[in-house]
Amino acid sequence: MKIILQALIYFSSTIVALALAALALAWFILSLLLAETPAITAFESTSLNDIKRIKSLALDFSRQSDLSKNKTLLLSERDINLGIGHFAPLQVDIPANSFLKVELAESREAKIFATLPASTIWQEFHRQYQKSIPTLLSPAARWLSHHIEKKWINLRWHLIIEPNDDPKKWIQTNTLALGDIDLNSTLSRKLADAIYQKAIQRPDTALARESWKNLRNLKIFNHQLMVEFVLPTQGASVLNSYQSLMLSANEQQLIEIYYQKIQTLPSRGPLVNVMAELFKLAKQRSNETLDPIAENRGALLALSKKYGGDQLINILQSRSGNALTSAPKPYTIFARQDLAQHLVLSAGLSLVANQNLAELIGIDKELSDLMGGRAISAWDLMADKAGVRLAENATASVQSAQKTQKWFSKARRDHHVLPDLGQEFKYSEDRFNAEDLAELELMIELYMEQHGALQKQM
Repeated sequence: MKIILQALIYFSSTIVALALAALALAWFILSLLLAETPAITAFESTSLNDIKRIKSLALDFSRQSDLSKNKTLLLSERDINLGIGHFAPLQVDIPANSFLKVELAESREAKIFATLPASTIWQEFHRQYQKSIPTLLSPAARWLSHHIEKKWINLRWHLIIEPNDDPKKWIQTNTLALGDIDLNSTLSRKLADAIYQKAIQRPDTALARESWKNLRNLKIFNHQLMVEFVLPTQGASVLNSYQSLMLSANEQQLIEIYYQKIQTLPSRGPLVNVMAELFKLAKQRSNETLDPIAENRGALLALSKKYGGDQLINILQSRSGNALTSAPKPYTIFARQDLAQHLVLSAGLSLVANQNLAELIGIDKELSDLMGGRAISAWDLMADKAGVRLAENATASVQSAQKTQKWFSKARRDHHVLPDLGQEFKYSEDRFNAEDLAELELMIELYMEQHGALQKQM
């Protein structure tokens, strides 16, 4: 009996020791893997200089109009990161508070840095394997969930990019690092391959997979990425697929519903009449779809499409005095076609890009006018900013979306759409220079805060 008791004590002690060792090892690994703070806290934001660069790229792209020849784009590190910040959240279901960026070396090498909440990985793991976790380990699982709740995983992915006859070998994994854990080359490549296989099975990566088929070469030199590609043969315009790039298939269908509604309305006249009908429809449909934000997006993007919003080159081009000369101007605000155009296109740009980009394009247009010998217009600037605010309030939350629908479905006068700057800013005296810009922006903000639909929503 004594021998059996000693054996049980020894066995129990061994189990306890092994459990403690396992916990210590798990704690050590977690301390290396998890970080207290994220390495990246946001995607790259757009500046006015970036707008100039985007215009240059777009114009260069448009000149390569021969569909039968390979096209080439030379992208800077910032170009790539701006593209990631805009298109990745639109096209891929990225977890909240997850960000990534790219660094390019002088030749061949590139690094991807990514940050995501550790709780996101744990929740996905727990969802898939919850039934496989033994009951005895449930307390440990709860402890782990609590421990990583406010932790982060910072990833560093070292790539080699070079030409190859096989497109699958253009990008090769060199090493991977998860937190402070550096994986060797073999393990890094196995993990990278597993991530890749998982990614290509996701429906939201379909556009990226299709786009990859059009690539012909990738090359890094002097901290830039040279991309050689062919355009899809469908359609005549080099930008004909902008909608599929920026918008999901469901959203394109929704936009078409509102665009067909616009086709039934008068083709000219006050913009307020068209907006009233669109938001009436949005309000009605929201009762069924229970998604006023999506309905408002569809209505505003359809209106932007009516204004030639898909002519991205025309919108980005800001030379020759008037950036938007070739775009349609079907409706008016205060009997002015240009004000309606500014408001609608700024709203559309905010929805497919972001409000910062739309505001910068509006300011850039005014500064371009100034450099072209024309003064800055307070009215134009007001319409630009009102369009941005309209898009923001129409989609910020369910409550603000419903408030926007209620306001515009009952709108009857021009001042219901845009604040009236009054006689002191009449057309003949609406002339300001660059030194006035900050004061004009402050004044416009005050006017919008007095407007029922354009007040900034909390």
